[in-house]
Amino acid sequence: AIDYLPAVTIVSNGRALTPEFVARIRDYPGGIRFNVSMHSLDPAQHHRIVHRLDPGATRVRDDLTRIQANLRLLRAPGIPFKLNFVLLKGINTAPAEIARILDFALDVGAQRVKFLELLITKKLKALYPYFYRLQALRDQLGEQITPVGVEARREVFRYRDTPLEIELQGCTCSKGCNACARNRDVNFTAELRYFPCFLHPEEDTDLHDTPLATAVATGAGYIARMARHYGDHSPIIIRDHYLTTKETFYYYEIARADLPC
Repeated sequence: AIDYLPAVTIVSNGRALTPEFVARIRDYPGGIRFNVSMHSLDPAQHHRIVHRLDPGATRVRDDLTRIQANLRLLRAPGIPFKLNFVLLKGINTAPAEIARILDFALDVGAQRVKFLELLITKKLKALYPYFYRLQALRDQLGEQITPVGVEARREVFRYRDTPLEIELQGCTCSKGCNACARNRDVNFTAELRYFPCFLHPEEDTDLHDTPLATAVATGAGYIARMARHYGDHSPIIIRDHYLTTKETFYYYEIARADLPC
């Protein structure tokens, strides 16, 4: 209606993809791509991460096999997609696991693999043992990667001599609330709920009741209030800091009697 076709990115776990859905969206003239969240290639670990398995439960639904098959639905018509993995120390960060992830991405035709740091806030501080820095992964990959480009939130690398790209993306929130308005996208869910802030999902708007433009304007006001409160910081409790070691310096004064004539 307004003669504007936005580029659309669908962030999904990939489970609900069907041939019919892919056929409907593949010819969208504005451009469409997928970010498919996986986090692990082990079915039990995948279920544990995605569904937060109740310790008392015994049934594990193998969504991973279904998702892996659905990725080929995107590959066939050439719809670009990347695979998202939140780095989880001890679960998917070992060199063998990273190699497995990258080999899988090449096999299914992913354009990129995106690695993200785990968000640690005061409410989520119990997850700190799983925290793994992007810089640690970059150091681990070493000469296997070649820089391609740097953007506000991400660094992009070529993996070996393959067409696969690796994206190391820090969360917008790690840049501070002041930077949010410049770096964030307009995010709403399949249930048509708009979320202006990743860290405060309770501040959402139902787009069945509120026009998107109104919701975005209200969300911008909320982000402005967060920026006034946090400035260059944010509710994330892990940030890059530069530390110095305490040092003691001694200064000596030469007495005039000891000076040569």
